Amino acid sequence: SNITEEDLLKMITKVSGDSSKGDDGLIEIRLNNSGRSFTDVIATQLTKHCKKLTTLDIKGCYKLSDEALTSFLINSCGSSLTNLDLSCNLRLGSLGLSVVG
Repeated sequence: SNITEEDLLKMITKVSGDSSKGDDGLIEIRLNNSGRSFTDVIATQLTKHCKKLTTLDIKGCYKLSDEALTSFLINSCGSSLTNLDLSCNLRLGSLGLSVVG
């Protein structure tokens, strides 16, 4: 992907809802093979903006760590998430995957 972490952060901020106005923000994210841009920083920002996320497709996002994934799923959308694709994420191990189920 040619999208940088900074570009992705700007896009997420721009399209995310305002929770103070009752807007739940993004409900679906599909970022296949966005390894360069989907980092722990992005996962942390998504925690703030995606409380009702139902679909998270981040296969090939090789910079995502167990700690960031765990924090994201526990603090953000764990109960609303129904579709998750983490394939080809080489940094993920037993800690991150244990939260998934």
